[in-house]
Amino acid sequence: MTRGGRARIVGLLLLSMLVPGGLCHGETLSLAEAVQRAIHNNPGIQALQERSASEQNSVGARKLTRYGEVLLNGGISHNGDEVLVRPMTRELLSKGFLGLPFDDTYAYWSLQYRLPVYTGGALTQGISSARSGRDARENELAYAVTRVTYQVAEAYLGVLSVQEQVRAWEDYRDALCSLQGHIRLGVERGKFAEVDLLKVAFEIKDVDLKLEGLEREHVTGLADLEALLGEAEGPLKAYELEPVETTGINAPLPETAILVKTALQNRHDLRAVRRDAEAQARKVKVVRADRFPRVDLNARLNGADGLNIDYNDQYWSVSANVSVPLLDFGRRRNEVQRALHAASAAQRRVTELDAEVRRQVFSAVASFRMVEQAVQTRAAALSLAREVKRIEKLKYDSGSGTIDDLLRAEARARLSEAELVKARYDLLLARKNLRKTIEGEL
Repeated sequence: MTRGGRARIVGLLLLSMLVPGGLCHGETLSLAEAVQRAIHNNPGIQALQERSASEQNSVGARKLTRYGEVLLNGGISHNGDEVLVRPMTRELLSKGFLGLPFDDTYAYWSLQYRLPVYTGGALTQGISSARSGRDARENELAYAVTRVTYQVAEAYLGVLSVQEQVRAWEDYRDALCSLQGHIRLGVERGKFAEVDLLKVAFEIKDVDLKLEGLEREHVTGLADLEALLGEAEGPLKAYELEPVETTGINAPLPETAILVKTALQNRHDLRAVRRDAEAQARKVKVVRADRFPRVDLNARLNGADGLNIDYNDQYWSVSANVSVPLLDFGRRRNEVQRALHAASAAQRRVTELDAEVRRQVFSAVASFRMVEQAVQTRAAALSLAREVKRIEKLKYDSGSGTIDDLLRAEARARLSEAELVKARYDLLLARKNLRKTIEGEL
């Protein structure tokens, strides 16, 4: 890393000691802990949790509709002429018509229990539609967790990869600086030309530029990781990330057809749109049921109190009501059409996402194959670099080689190791991406 880069990092560390809640240097963070914290703090997941709870309450509310409801009604009525406080009964008529309790102002109340007996299927289909909506939100939540898990792994492995490259390039720069010192002595003694010294100086500047780019990439990667963890409000934290095991990344993949089938079965986002399509299809049946007759059972306990003649009484009644829609000026027909269009749109969304899932599987497999080939190439490059280092070591030990060539060979071998580590992290991430794409094991 360049002197300027080191100075900036030291400055950030000193600033973190002065500012409460600032940079937390050396905080150990594993990939599993990062995933757990990201899932816990992610606002999108929290929103889906609330929506899922809301849909669950909707299911409960619709199921309880089957048991009807109890209403308490009351009020005061004043009429322009005297009216009966309550309906006429045999007991009242036994005193004659003039003995009836007439009044023009009276208070009334009623306790009513209303029970739906027949709704044309609207109640049953409404419950089923609510259940489908609840299942859709739960599947969206599951897919969001899978997506965030992959995003954290991508940022985490990216930071690890950059850190490994920084260490390798710093080692390479140290080797170049040693080489620069040897060449400077050689120039003074006439062993090397001035142009050799300029070549090394240029190479050091080129490495400095590479380290500057890696430094910016490292800061960006940490910022992305903190944002995913829900901790992006203060200065960047200098996390000490734990290495991730990369064993098993070269395990053979199942056939692409099997991967596509697994994805179509397991993908929670696809399940979610399927459940939404089911919910919309059932809503069509709900609005169509509104055109059928409706039967309700009503039981009432009524009370009436005459305010002028000091008369009150209570009575009960039971009635079965049948409501038949005759004329709504096309309102129900428009509601049915609206529901049909919504159901058709939801089904088209299923078809669209089905094709998108297939495309994503093929793309993920192709990316894995490409990175797998890159790992093999980097492994071959490392084998070559190590062989060159071995030869240069033998030459140096025998006196036929120079320390400069040995330093270069060791530094290039170190760079090859870092490139292989990066390629293996990329392959691990490609496998995680494929696992996310099919939401299953490989």
